[in-house]
Amino acid sequence: MPSRTLHRTTMNNLRRLKELALKYKWIFSGLLAMIGFVASLITLLDHYERKQVAPIGLEKNPSTQDAASQETFYTVKLLLPARIEGAEILVDSQPAVIVQQTPTIVTVQVKRKTTGHQFTVRKGETACIPPPQLIRENNVIIHPCR
Repeated sequence: MPSRTLHRTTMNNLRRLKELALKYKWIFSGLLAMIGFVASLITLLDHYERKQVAPIGLEKNPSTQDAASQETFYTVKLLLPARIEGAEILVDSQPAVIVQQTPTIVTVQVKRKTTGHQFTVRKGETACIPPPQLIRENNVIIHPCR
């Protein structure tokens, strides 16, 4: 085979290889973009499902699910002084359902009702009992020990 023909054949093969590489490069890039999109969707769905989970201790009993689905709960933040850290918290003379707790901020969950909620914070001989509070929205802030 003459060298010119060999050179021409080699160049044609190299051009075809280059075209194939470019073709598959775009396919590969598209595939990566699709994988990224699917991963983003999975992350969003996972985040959404985690928001739907009830706080610990508030899982619904299947037998009372119909009655419980009609109840509305609100979160209340109690701001406590440092001297009351670790105090017992009661709502309407019952132990509070604590959603989140730091040394001076305790977030509790209360059931909606038409009368005020009586919050009690007790530590040893110290007890803070503010006037009853009517809770109609989330994230109400109360200073029970002023």
